[in-house]
Amino acid sequence: MKKVLFILYLLPNTAFPQQAKKGSDDPRLMDSLVFHITSEDKASTELRLPFGSIEVIDARFDTSKIGFIFNKSHHAHDFKDFKKMLLSGGVSQAIQEYYNHYYQDCFRPTANRLLIVLKRLWISNQPVSVRREKRYDIERNSLQDIYIKFEYYLQKGAGYHPMLRTDTVYQLLEENINAETDRLKKDPLAFLKYTLKSLIEKNDFNKLSADLVGKKIVTRSGIDSFNAKRYQLPILTAYEYKRGIYLSIREFIDNNPSVKQFKVTENKELIGEEINTEKVTFWAYADNSGIHMSLKEKLNVYRVGNTFEFFANDMIYVSRTTGGKPMKLVYYPRQIDMETGLFY
Repeated sequence: MKKVLFILYLLPNTAFPQQAKKGSDDPRLMDSLVFHITSEDKASTELRLPFGSIEVIDARFDTSKIGFIFNKSHHAHDFKDFKKMLLSGGVSQAIQEYYNHYYQDCFRPTANRLLIVLKRLWISNQPVSVRREKRYDIERNSLQDIYIKFEYYLQKGAGYHPMLRTDTVYQLLEENINAETDRLKKDPLAFLKYTLKSLIEKNDFNKLSADLVGKKIVTRSGIDSFNAKRYQLPILTAYEYKRGIYLSIREFIDNNPSVKQFKVTENKELIGEEINTEKVTFWAYADNSGIHMSLKEKLNVYRVGNTFEFFANDMIYVSRTTGGKPMKLVYYPRQIDMETGLFY
């Protein structure tokens, strides 16, 4: 039977010169920066909200952090050039306390609460990449992208009324940054705070609340069960990863590689059984030592919470962080969105 040669498309090793690698390629071992999300001011009392407080729960695939950030003492040349962005007290607790402090004069004196379920909250400080999957709904000159998926419920007693779902991307564009530059330098969470406020203030919760009469009511246990189902993906529930060649992120999530049998040649190439074509690009491959993104470099994929992370050999814009050339090839940490298959 004819054999087929597989070529890795995500991390080509011939198109660009390589940067020196140092340290571990395991994103879990990166240092962290802990941010305190606070606000000295409070929202205007002209904003009237039809609930007495806000509760936030975290149902993301990775609840430990909100993104990656450059280590300012380095220049994006190795695995130690990045740190994890954490919020003091944990993500859900930090956002809940921020909301309840900032909107304390806007709440109505009632036991009703707004419940916000975080399904996606990710800050991409290097959103532009020439190798990432194209998305035509996102501006390429963004300086920071914040990916959002929030679900809102109005709690009345033991019942929860589904109100709204927001699934969007907030982008900090060059033409909008001039007035914010100094503040952003002093407060790296400034755009996140703007985003969090917008997610409350752009919605007419009084109208949404009035429209709930006679509509669906769910229980808290029902919400929790619904959220837990998103973690029941084959790659997350399997006892082990299936050995083989994954042609796409979808095959990886399904733990179902198209090519089950393969071998590595002396020239560091993967050879598998023919699947109706002579040359095939692939997403990753798994052998007895784990899942790998690149055959020659053997960059590894690591599970973090209910998702996976890896270092991609990525071409990104770095002019505002390292100076010099506007684009540079770096080893950049990426996380997989297990719902969309995109890399952040």
